[in-house]
Formats: sequence, C-alpha cells, structure tokens
Amino acid sequence: MSRPAGEADQIVTVGRIGAPYAVSGWMRLESFTDPLENILQYDPWKIGRGRDWRDAELAGVERDAKGLRISLKGCASPEEARRYTGMFVGVPVQALPETPDGEYYWHQLHGLQVCNEAGENLGHIEKMLDTGANDVMVVQPDPRSIDDRERLIPWLQERVVRRVDLGQGVVRVDWPADY
Repeated sequence: MSRPAGEADQIVTVGRIGAPYAVSGWMRLESFTDPLENILQYDPWKIGRGRDWRDAELAGVERDAKGLRISLKGCASPEEARRYTGMFVGVPVQALPETPDGEYYWHQLHGLQVCNEAGENLGHIEKMLDTGANDVMVVQPDPRSIDDRERLIPWLQERVVRRVDLGQGVVRVDWPADY
C-alpha cells in the first residue's frame, strides 16, 4: 500500500492515558485497538495531543479485569503519572502494519467523499463509529454534497460499501440519497 505524501509525519492515535494507579507511577491505559493488547505491539510510542508529541518508552504492563495498566520509563510517582492523564498514545503512521486488500485503518477513511451508485455526492466521512454490530460512517455535508443532511451509513463491504478508492478519495456506496 502506498502512503499519501506527508503521511509519514502523521501520528495515529491508538490509546489514551488514564488516571494514576498505585504509588509507583503506574497509570491506566485505554486502548483504541482491537484486541486491546495490540497497542503493545506498536513501536515507537509517542505521547501527546495535537501537534505536540514526544517519545515515550514503556517500562511495564499489567492486565487486570478493567483493562491495561502501564508504567513509562522515567515516571515513578503518582504526581509524575498525573501529568500524563488525558494524553494520547500515538504511533507514526509508517509504524502501522500493512492492511490486507479491502481493509482500511479508520484514519485512511477520514475525509473521503461518499458517493452513491447514482453518482450523487453525499458528503465526506467525518468519523467512524464502532457500534458493536458493524462500523458506521458519519457522513457530513460539505459544499460538494447534494444536500445539508448528516448521514449514518453502515460500513458493510459488498452490501453497502461497493468500492474504496484512496487515491481518488472516494467511497462508493449502495445507499439512496433519500434514505
């Protein structure tokens, strides 16, 4: 898979740091990966938000009934851990493994235009939602769309999603404009 120009500098968010845990600098980790342990496979880790990211090195991991707890190298107290609360864990986009044909990372879909089989532009993908049953595209209107409606369109490959063209920036769907 080729990556768009400038994508090498992008950071993809894969988790969020939660509250400190215990007295030695451990903290809760909310993983955005599925399964949640996949976050541990990425290297290098970046911690931050927006455009402010810095390198972080994992020092320890524990799993419990509530999820993952981590410690970071150089963080040895609850006060130090508290500074990380609410920060995101990211990885450089080039650190992500290649996806099989027909599979995409959500960050690749963000911003793509959604057009139906009749050639009508329904808007762009603002975000993706995990509903449990299937993923859902949140399609927002924009100046190129046929109307001002927000649409929630299920990500059901072959049934609804007919074709994804990352190069052209378009997702073709079998979805009527009046639905």
